[in-house]
Amino acid sequence: MARQALVFQRLAPCGRPAPIDGAPGVVTIPPGGKAVSVTGFAVGGDRIVAMDILADPDRLERIDVIVLDN
Repeated sequence: MARQALVFQRLAPCGRPAPIDGAPGVVTIPPGGKAVSVTGFAVGGDRIVAMDILADPDRLERIDVIVLDN
């Protein structure tokens, strides 16, 4: 798990805001590459109360992601 955290730490600058099932989220796309993860956030009050992370390449190929910025 620590190894995965280090990988995602390096990719943090590649995160872009994206709506995930109508909720706040982030899609991680390295320069010149494809999405490597999609993270959806459940918000309660003013806090993130849960995160759902999808990083399975096969499943990522089958979803449409809308990035909110360039």
